[in-house]
Amino acid sequence: MLPGTVYIAPSEKHMEITGAKTITLAERQDKDIYHPSCDRLLFSVARVFGSRGIGVILTGMGGDGVRGMEKIKKAGGITIAQDQKTSVVFGMPKIAIESGCIDKVLPIERISGEIVNILSGAAEEWKRR
Repeated sequence: MLPGTVYIAPSEKHMEITGAKTITLAERQDKDIYHPSCDRLLFSVARVFGSRGIGVILTGMGGDGVRGMEKIKKAGGITIAQDQKTSVVFGMPKIAIESGCIDKVLPIERISGEIVNILSGAAEEWKRR
């Protein structure tokens, strides 16, 4: 993975982070409801990065990603959800917020700045807010 780079999983593949901190793509299985699966990616973030993980859940339908966000939160990481006002479909963020695993709810335009603040060493201060 390279700093400042966004990676998008191709359709029909699952993206995961390996212990070597590289990205791997896994084939979808017939039983998979969502592909790519947010939960699979977020589980791997929690497993590999632990308390240094950051999970962000954006607009979308259904509950994919909620269990992964819970794993990141349980590992001590930071979780952010997009707010209702800026979401096209508030399903995924709403379910995550209602589950209690979200640290901060923000409009889409503030999420990247919050991540920069966290990564620039402001994580402890951020958690106190």
